[in-house]
Amino acid sequence: MSFDNLPTDNLYKFITLLGIALFALGSWMENDNNNRASRTFFQNKAMLELINEKTELLQKDILFLKGENNEISEEAVRSNIQRTRDMVANHASITKELEKYRSEIFPEYVTESYLFETNFKSVQIAKFLGLFIAALGFASWWFLHQRYQDAIIREQARNAQLGKDAQI
Repeated sequence: MSFDNLPTDNLYKFITLLGIALFALGSWMENDNNNRASRTFFQNKAMLELINEKTELLQKDILFLKGENNEISEEAVRSNIQRTRDMVANHASITKELEKYRSEIFPEYVTESYLFETNFKSVQIAKFLGLFIAALGFASWWFLHQRYQDAIIREQARNAQLGKDAQI
């Protein structure tokens, strides 16, 4: 077999399918990244809303204890001892939740956001490259192989038709 007669159309089809596969993989990765980013965002949003609600309740309790003169009096604290204990416990739990958010959840969110941005650029490049490779493979197949195959088949059909016409 000489190198002039190698079947190149399979190579072009392979390049085209490779490009399509790369585009499909990029699309899947984009969808997966979007899902992860939204899940992380909504988890953080829910956590912040919970902390905000607890903070508002704590502020209401402090306003109740401050009373009319806008200062927390010892008398108000003694007369509402259970409410004061609850308020201190709420304050402690809110402080712990905020510390947990600052130390664990927020850095994870920042990392996820950075990875999402980095992956977004990579995925867009992969999708564009996949489309480019697929177009290149298809164009190569058409312009370098199939066009000539079609011309050969047309010539054979014309010659067969002329042979038939000559017999009649």
